[in-house]
Amino acid sequence: MIVSFEHGFAFIKVQKTAGTSIEVFLSQVAGADAIVTPVNPPEAGHEARNFDVAPGGAASGSRWGRGRKQVTRGTDEPAFFNHMPASMVRDRIGVEHWGGLYRFCFERNPWDKAVSFYFWRTRRLSDPPPFEAWATTPGNLVSERSMYTVDDALIVDFVGRYESLTSDLQRVLDRVGITTSITLPRAKGEHRPLGERTPIGHAADAIIRAEFAWEIDHFSYARPDDIPWE
Repeated sequence: MIVSFEHGFAFIKVQKTAGTSIEVFLSQVAGADAIVTPVNPPEAGHEARNFDVAPGGAASGSRWGRGRKQVTRGTDEPAFFNHMPASMVRDRIGVEHWGGLYRFCFERNPWDKAVSFYFWRTRRLSDPPPFEAWATTPGNLVSERSMYTVDDALIVDFVGRYESLTSDLQRVLDRVGITTSITLPRAKGEHRPLGERTPIGHAADAIIRAEFAWEIDHFSYARPDDIPWE
């Protein structure tokens, strides 16, 4: 998650949408007083900063901290964290600050996103279950639209598509006046083989359609033709 006061934007990081790659890039242009949350594991070129709260409610090292809304939290808890919902960011920085930012995130085709989740969440298993078994286990596939909506209404200005990542990110940069050329690392992408098309059977397909019905309707997503049936 990044809030740039220098350039007036807030990036909300939705899982499995190249968020870490975007974050690495944006952290380098967001400004010294930006709120940049840590990523785990750390990525080269990413500098976390100003995500904690000093006594009195001032963000450590941030000029913005002098006028910000005070946040009361435990001493060991940061005020801002990596996959933080837009509604929570709004509440933490205050509605006035939030209203002055260009708020954006990225979303991904639910079928492709489901497979990406599978490879990420089974990456440490020596004998991972087949995709169909994993995907049909309750709780493994859950919509993340609450990251950028409230009561299913958008509270961000723009939702870019993973499928058109570079052009949509360029649209954001043009909007906020950043002229740096886009160079994105492939952060956390090594767990899914390039070009892989995992089969999705009828049971998993039904779960994806049900769980991500809002995204499918709102963004006109459809099952990609190149995803084979199991």
